Amino acid sequence: MITSRLALSAMAGSAVAGLAAALTLAAPSFAQTTTRALAPGPAPSEFTQIPSGADFARLYPRQALAQRVSGQLRMRCLIAAQGRLNGCVILEEAPLNMGFGQATLRLAERFQVRETTADGRATAGGRITIPVEWRVVAPAVTPAKQ
Repeated sequence: MITSRLALSAMAGSAVAGLAAALTLAAPSFAQTTTRALAPGPAPSEFTQIPSGADFARLYPRQALAQRVSGQLRMRCLIAAQGRLNGCVILEEAPLNMGFGQATLRLAERFQVRETTADGRATAGGRITIPVEWRVVAPAVTPAKQ
């Protein structure tokens, strides 16, 4: 089950401890977006694979990380065989020129949706729009023992 917002974190021991990226999956839009309709397509009930926190940490744009900059994007992809995503493009990106678009496109291979919708229709050939949020958070602070 996919929640409305899924936080993915790279925990201590990672080269980028304290880094987190959030993948916003608030009813991801299949065949339409909040601003305009896309080509008709299937509506998969859920993802079967999403990028991990380690994937986000590995791909976080270095310049953005150094400046502790967060980014928000919308990526549109074609659903291919076996629920894999192909032909992805960035529809919106903020801020620009920080590397979030390219990093998000590299994440696309880590997404996979069900091969059929809840009502049995094939998802291959449909389109999906995925909102993605990248953010840097401060590492958790453990209270000092007294």
